[in-house]
Amino acid sequence: MELLHSLQKNLIKINEWLDNEKTKLEPNIYISADIRSSGSKIAPVDINFFPACFNNLSQKSRIKTSQSFSEFFHNAKVQNILIIPENYTRNIMYLKNVLAIQKIIKISGLSCAIGSTMITEDITIPLGNGEQITIHAMEKTEYVLHNTAIHNPDALLLNTDLTSGTIDLPAKLKHKIFPEQVFGWHNRQKSKSFDIYNNVCMNFAKEFALDPWFFSAISTSCHGISFKERANIDLLAEKINQTIEQISEAYKSHGVKSRPAVFVKANNGSHGMGIFIAKSGDDIMAMNKKNRDSMHKIKHQSIVDSVVIQEAIPTNEFDNTAPKEHIALLVAGNLITFIARSNKNKNAGDNLNQLGATFKDELEKLNDPMYKIIAKLVAIAAANERKIMLENSQSLDIRK
Repeated sequence: MELLHSLQKNLIKINEWLDNEKTKLEPNIYISADIRSSGSKIAPVDINFFPACFNNLSQKSRIKTSQSFSEFFHNAKVQNILIIPENYTRNIMYLKNVLAIQKIIKISGLSCAIGSTMITEDITIPLGNGEQITIHAMEKTEYVLHNTAIHNPDALLLNTDLTSGTIDLPAKLKHKIFPEQVFGWHNRQKSKSFDIYNNVCMNFAKEFALDPWFFSAISTSCHGISFKERANIDLLAEKINQTIEQISEAYKSHGVKSRPAVFVKANNGSHGMGIFIAKSGDDIMAMNKKNRDSMHKIKHQSIVDSVVIQEAIPTNEFDNTAPKEHIALLVAGNLITFIARSNKNKNAGDNLNQLGATFKDELEKLNDPMYKIIAKLVAIAAANERKIMLENSQSLDIRK
């Protein structure tokens, strides 16, 4: 591929530029990004500020992750961490992820417990294979969260994406909190996130005389819709057709033969929920009740009134016959690994984050220069987004 040759020729300068851009910003404590490669282009299709993939890490990746957490918490002058997970969940795979975070943090000698303000007594949940997770009931005082069975925390580590709103914490909270609640899906939007990423991508492409199309997914947004009442669905269909046309023109100019399609995604969605694939606006107009219901409400019964219309990049990677994509995991700005997500029940152009998905740590992907470049671009974009959202939150009561 001509693009790969150009990247390899300038790889030292490219990495120097990317690393320099990263140093200008305070990194996110952790993020993950779903990355799709079609053979013609490679781009992130989702960026998550509350990753839930730590249970899929190999031992080598867990040690790398522990070192990055240790460095981050040392700089923050934190010794005792309390993980705040999702409320009211018995999702075993998710809880294994939370337990993995706790174990990883403890590797470096830090104290780490798991707690919730939504329970009145400690609970222990078996996870299979001899594992169990204990979630401590945290009492709220004026300044802190407290439980006599554990060390008083210096910091709270949120591993809940806050789709339905913020956690009710003490008004004069003394604990540090990572990530801040402002980054929850109650406030964050995919459309703004990708606008920021695309801006970073444009600057990168301009610096090295590259075409940004190779590193980004074409996207737009549509607001004020109701899938239940079908409000502004015609506007959504029109925007889908416009985006499909834009993708078609890009395909022609880049010699891509595939038929274009888009993912219509809830602007505040996560965990593969609130996603619909369309090849024209007619597909949205013809949605059946089941599909409308799945798009109307997502996690915690949150109503969808805004969507992202995003170029559907078909994957050209497979695990045997199962289509595969990769999740980049970064901790404290450091790229840890790439986790492969495959799903034998789906096709190359489908949403793979659904029932049947399997995961595998693929450390060898760290040797792929294109994937590493995308991960670094994501890290810069996420740090930019973090800075912008914190600045915008100054007038809001959700900074913590």
